[in-house]
Amino acid sequence: MFNLNKTTILIVEDQVEIREALLLCLTPTFNILHAANGKEAFKIAIDEIPDLIITDILMPEVSGIELCNLLRNNTTTSHIPVIILTAKITETEQLHGYQNGAIDYITKPFSTSILLLKIKNILATHNILKENINTVKKTATLPTKTIKSALLNRVMDYISSHYKNPNLNVNIIAEELKISKSTLYRKLIRLTGKSANELIQDYRLKKAHQLLMSTTKNVSEISYEVGYVDPGYFSARFKEVYNDSPSNLSRNKNVNAHY
Repeated sequence: MFNLNKTTILIVEDQVEIREALLLCLTPTFNILHAANGKEAFKIAIDEIPDLIITDILMPEVSGIELCNLLRNNTTTSHIPVIILTAKITETEQLHGYQNGAIDYITKPFSTSILLLKIKNILATHNILKENINTVKKTATLPTKTIKSALLNRVMDYISSHYKNPNLNVNIIAEELKISKSTLYRKLIRLTGKSANELIQDYRLKKAHQLLMSTTKNVSEISYEVGYVDPGYFSARFKEVYNDSPSNLSRNKNVNAHY
């Protein structure tokens, strides 16, 4: 079960009374950030990358719908789920909100119990997705575009094209994507629970598993091919993930092939 106390929620509401009511409701359970309008909220979302955003619709400068659109079209924030808080809304307005990336609505005056339940359900769904992404599959399927995140897709595409480079690391990826290392780290942790360097290692090991099962190359050759300059280190990392050494896996594969 994920830890709700480590979850960050951004509240976007220009009415002080409602913002304070939300703070009172959510602060005991979550780490809370807040903003008075969509413009301020968008900056906070980029800097802090919250796990979820609750926003009003009608606000000065940038409305809730406009905020949803900004978030969805920015690679740093595109994955963040958004709940829209509204007094009254038509079916057309609801469709507009969903089309711009909102994940749910809740009406004012809101029920504390319903709001908390919706938040927990949304976070649980995202956490299950994250855990599924991180599950190491023994078939060594290589994940490239696993969820709807433009940034994650770009990271995995870059790794899949450059994993053979032994110098590939978070610095190179951040520079390629034109974002800071800290932003890249926070984004990937939110999406996958792993850093860029961990994703690189996962990809290399899964690729190595494929090569061990489908080629006659020896362990050292495969180690170099997937970007490890030290076959001993490669073997140790491989065994941590697959509970078997690459040499033993290759040997058993050859034995089984004769039956």
